[in-house]
Parts: sequence; C-alpha cells; structure tokens
Amino acid sequence: MSLGMGATVERLTRKRFLVQAGYDGLAWVPSLWAGALLRYELDVTALPVGELVVFSLMAVVLQVVIGRTMGLYVHRWRYASFEEIVGAAKAAGLTTVVLTAIDLLAPSGRPVPLSTTISGGMFALLLMAVGRFSWRIWLEKVTRADGDEQEPVIVFGAGEAGLQIVKSMQRRGPFRPVAVLDDNPDLRNLQVKGVPVRGDRSDISSVAARSGADTLVIAIPSAPSSLIREIVALADDAGLTTLVLPPVTELLGGGVAVSDIRPLTEADL
Repeated sequence: MSLGMGATVERLTRKRFLVQAGYDGLAWVPSLWAGALLRYELDVTALPVGELVVFSLMAVVLQVVIGRTMGLYVHRWRYASFEEIVGAAKAAGLTTVVLTAIDLLAPSGRPVPLSTTISGGMFALLLMAVGRFSWRIWLEKVTRADGDEQEPVIVFGAGEAGLQIVKSMQRRGPFRPVAVLDDNPDLRNLQVKGVPVRGDRSDISSVAARSGADTLVIAIPSAPSSLIREIVALADDAGLTTLVLPPVTELLGGGVAVSDIRPLTEADL
C-alpha cells in the first residue's frame, strides 16, 4: 500500500462515523423517491414532489438521530459485521415506523402513499448494507500488504485463530499465506479470506512443494502438545520451519495477530 493511499485511508477511518451517519441518512433520499415511483408505476408527473422533499429531509434527520442514540455511529460494533447490520436494520426500522406514523397522523390526509415509507425503508437498509460491505472490501484491498516482499507460509488451522492470523498477514508483516490446512474434511476446498484450504496434515509435504512455502504456522492456540509434535514431524519431513501461536491463556483480549507468531519452545512440545 502506498504512503498516499495509506494517508487517505487513515483520514477516512478517523471520520468513519461522520461519513457513515451522513451516508445512512442520505440513503433515504433515493429510497423514498424510488418507493414513490414504484407506487405511481414510474409516472414521474404523478409524484408529490413537495411532500417527498419534506419526508426525505425528515428521514435524514431521523436516521442520524436514532442511529446515534442506538450506538450505530460510535465504536460499538466491528465494521460491516452481522451485529452492525442488525443495528442498522433496527435504526432504519424505527425510522420507518416514525415516518409511517407521521404520514398516517397528518391532519390533511396522507402526504405520501403509505407504501412509500415502507418500501423506502427497505431500500434504504439495502443501500446501507451495500455501502458497508463495499467499504469493507475496498479497505481490505488497499490495506493488503505487498505480497512480493513477504515470505510464503502455510497456515495449519482454519478456525477462528486461523482466520484472524490470515487476515493479519494480509494486512502487514513478513508473511504471505499461500495455503491453509485443516484436519476437518468439511473444510476442504473452502477459502479463508481468499486463501484456499488445500487438505489436512497428510498434505503438508505436497502443498509445500506446490506453493513454494518454507514455513508452516500452527494457528491453533489450544492445540495439545501431542498434536503439535505430529505436525512438527510432518513439517520437518517436508523441510518446513514450524512456528506457533501462544496458548490461549497467553493471548490478550482473545485475538491473534502476526506479532503473536513465535518459534517453537520445549514447552510446546
């Protein structure tokens, strides 16, 4: 990642919640108009323009205020995670309820068709989800480390620790994951953050030969010493250097990163 791109990402990250709140609020504008167009069978001349403008402005304010109150625009959830999407759905749903109530209780009759606020809420939530996933995909792409300068490694373990270590390697550090191995047959041919699961421990030698890797990282913090000894023996036969993660009891905060990878010790074996 270039220095210029890194600075851009850092600026956007610092302003993430401001941008996110603005994006979510503005997502209501095309959504309400799209809902009204569908109600009037795409007849633009039939649209209640003035009323739609007022409802769009109310929707923007309501989404930002409700979302902020519910913690959507503070550092509560991981970006584009299931929990954050649920939070966005709750905020959008409550905004829809308030807009619908305003529409139903208007003294001069419904300013906009009832279906406009309901379908508009669904469209707005869809835009919010698309925006989050698009940002996450772009961020992972631009923050990915330069693979040409990294050492190719095989990661043993496709569980949560394996997922975290692969993601960490792709962002920074001296390692580039080229393959993942796991003894669970159900994981064969799956991918961990784009890195394919190539087989189980019996495939260590063949995968090392195909991938050009010289190192194997055991990404199972809870692995017993008997399992580590077996994998180390297979890795030694394949000419691989084996690295491990600390036991679960030594990991702070429950997460793992490249900085946690270390050489084997007698205690591991």
